[in-house]
Order: sequence, then C-alpha cells, then structure tokens
Amino acid sequence: MKTGAAVGAVLLVLAQAVAFAAEEKTVVYNFDGKVSVVRNRKTLLVDFDMPILEGDVLRTEPESFIDLAMNGVAGVRALPSTECTIVNTNPSDMHIRLASGGLMANVKNPQSGGGLIVETPSIKAIMEEAGQFYVVLIPAKDKLPLATKASVKSGRMDVYAKQASATLSVIEGRTVEVPLTSSIPSLRNMSEEEDLFLAPILSIYVSD
Repeated sequence: MKTGAAVGAVLLVLAQAVAFAAEEKTVVYNFDGKVSVVRNRKTLLVDFDMPILEGDVLRTEPESFIDLAMNGVAGVRALPSTECTIVNTNPSDMHIRLASGGLMANVKNPQSGGGLIVETPSIKAIMEEAGQFYVVLIPAKDKLPLATKASVKSGRMDVYAKQASATLSVIEGRTVEVPLTSSIPSLRNMSEEEDLFLAPILSIYVSD
C-alpha cells in the first residue's frame, strides 16, 4: 500500500470525487491498472464515468485501485488487492461489504440519519459524520484469526463489533482492531506508522 505523499494524492482524488458526484449516482471517478466489476455473473472491465450498481462486486489487482464518487456524499477508494460488494447506493444508506483488502473514504456531506457503512466479517463501520476513514482486513496468520482494523483521521466512526454485539465510538486519532473470533475489540491511539499513512488527509480535504 502507498504511504506518505502518495496517499495525499489518493485523498485529493477522493475529495474531488465527492464534488464530481453532486447528483444521486455512484460512478467510477478514477482507476489505475486492472479493475473488474462482476455484474449479473458477467465480468466487466471498468471505465471512467461507468455507473456502479447495487450488487456489483469490485475487484482490484495487486497494483491497481478504483475511486468511486458516491452521490456527492463520499469518495471511496478500493486499494490494491481488494474485493468488495456494493450493497446499497442510496445516498441515505450507502453500504459496501469488504471481503478482502482495504477501503479509504472521505465522507463530506452525509445526509441526516444516513451516511456510509463499510461491513467486514467482524464489524460494521458506520460513518455518519464528515471525516476521513480507513478500513482494512488483516488476513489470518500464525494462528491469529482474520481481523478488521479501522482508523479515524478526522471525524467519528461508530464500529459495531459483531462477535461482542457492542458498538464502539472511534474518534479522531484512534484505531480499533476487531478479530473475527474474539468478543474483545482493541481500541488504541493510532500508531506513528498509521498516522504517517493518513497524515495528508486533513490538509488535502477542502470543502467547497
């Protein structure tokens, strides 16, 4: 995954993507490398301005990414080696299910009572306030189970831990890790590495 200034460019694109989708639609704003969409059991290669529909499965290769402009509410990037399903594109209830890899999100204009949900096997990350967020799946390794890591650079994200049946409020500068098989989420300050990874977001995110 990209770090430092390169990530700054990522979030600049996402901020622009928010403005691009000022009307109620979800479209491909930008992409690089080989990115595919599985729709009605058919695999399609993406193109700029391509509408993204509910039920679409997005897949990025190891050196590729895709940026979505969602309804003038959020810009979302699927990072390399990511697979996710677009569950709902309604501006008041946008919902993405993450199966592998990671997502970055700039949420700018959440509607009252709505926003963006990113779901993984272990959590639902609910973004109902403007801010910058990062959700990534950590693969199982050395007897450690699959886990989800969610970080907040600005704003607030409510994280529902499925195994614990509990919701945690994750605020600016905080990270939560939620293992698939554990009922004990780990809430902590972002590490220096994580903060560096997300550092450019605030300076790049500019409102209209």
